Amino acid sequence: MRLDAFKKIKLSFRKERKLYFALYEILGFYPGKIALYKRAFLHKSFREKDNSGHSINNERLEYLGDAILGAVMGDILFHHYPNQQEGFLTQLRSKLVSRHSLNQLANELHLDKFLRYHGALESTSIMGNAFEALVGAIYLDQGYDTCKRFVERRILNGYIDLEQAASHNENYKSQLLEWAQRYGYHVDFKLLYQKQCFDNTSIFKSQVIVENQALGIGKGSSKKESQQSAAKATLQLLRDNPSIVKEQKSECHDEVIRQ
Repeated sequence: MRLDAFKKIKLSFRKERKLYFALYEILGFYPGKIALYKRAFLHKSFREKDNSGHSINNERLEYLGDAILGAVMGDILFHHYPNQQEGFLTQLRSKLVSRHSLNQLANELHLDKFLRYHGALESTSIMGNAFEALVGAIYLDQGYDTCKRFVERRILNGYIDLEQAASHNENYKSQLLEWAQRYGYHVDFKLLYQKQCFDNTSIFKSQVIVENQALGIGKGSSKKESQQSAAKATLQLLRDNPSIVKEQKSECHDEVIRQ
C-alpha cells in the first residue's frame, strides 16, 4: 500500500499522469514501461513510424499476448478443474479466448478510449486484438505472474462466470445442424458478401438457408464467425416462432430450440 501511494504521488508529476491513472483502474497496478501500453493501443491504420521509418503498431504485442493469454488461461483452468479431462479444458479455453469473447471483454473494459486509429471501427476484431496486445504489454512490463493475477482478479472475477461458460454451448452452427438432422431439414450457409475494411481486415456476412427459405443473417471477421452468428440468429428465430419453417415432419411443429 505504501509503495502504491508513493507511486501515485510520483506519477502525479508526470506528463502522462492521466494515462497512468486510467490504466491503473483497468490493470490494478501502475505501469512501469508506459511506452509498451501506448503501443498496445496503436492500430496500424494510424500509420506511425519510428525514426528509421519502420511502422509502429500493436501487431507484435498482439501476437505475444495471444500466446501468453492462452498459456495463462490454460494454467488457471488446469488448477480450477483438477478432475476434468483435456478435451473439456481445451474447449473451455478456446471459448474464453475466442474473438467474440475478447471483443466483448475489450468493450466492457472500454479500451476504445485508449485506441489510436484512423477511420471508423468497422472491423469487429480491432478491440479483441487490442486486448491481446495489452496482455502482451503486461507480460513484457511485469512478467507472467502479474499477467496471471490480472486475468484471474480483473477479468475472470470481474467479467466472466467460469461455471456458466463451461456449461453453455456456444457452437450455434453445430446446434442448428443437429436440429436439422434430427427433423430432416436441409441447411445451407450462403455468403452474402466479404467486405475489405480500411485496416485491411475483412467483414463477412452470411445467411442461413433452411429448405430454400432465407433465415438468420450474421456478420464476423471470418467466414466461420459470420456463419456462427447467422446460426445464432436462426436459432433465435426458431425459438420465437417454431413454425417459421414449413414442417417436413409433423413432430417438429412444436419443437423449441434450446441453447
